[in-house]
Amino acid sequence: MPRSRSRSRSTGRRKERSPSPDDGEPMAWIFIGDLPPKSNWSCMRRLVTQAGGKVLGGKVYPSHRPPCALARIGTEKEADSVAQKLNGSELSGRRISCRIIGDEDRRKIENS
Repeated sequence: MPRSRSRSRSTGRRKERSPSPDDGEPMAWIFIGDLPPKSNWSCMRRLVTQAGGKVLGGKVYPSHRPPCALARIGTEKEADSVAQKLNGSELSGRRISCRIIGDEDRRKIENS
């Protein structure tokens, strides 16, 4: 009998890891709005990292009008710093907005 090409032993399910920041502060979410139409996660991750944030996860919502993204940041202090640096900055010729959001706002965006 021929051997399967896949050598993965995983069950296909991934556990959501919830990393805990080193200093015990809770994680925070930032909303990045008014994105250029062709924005992708790689671009958002690089943008947040260059602004000094440690990205723990997130998603780009290209079908929202205008397109937006959510990014989970290590600490609230870090998220505040990133939001201040990114708010009003330019990305591909468009002025973007950025702010910290709570869980309720995040769920509204994810479910819309």
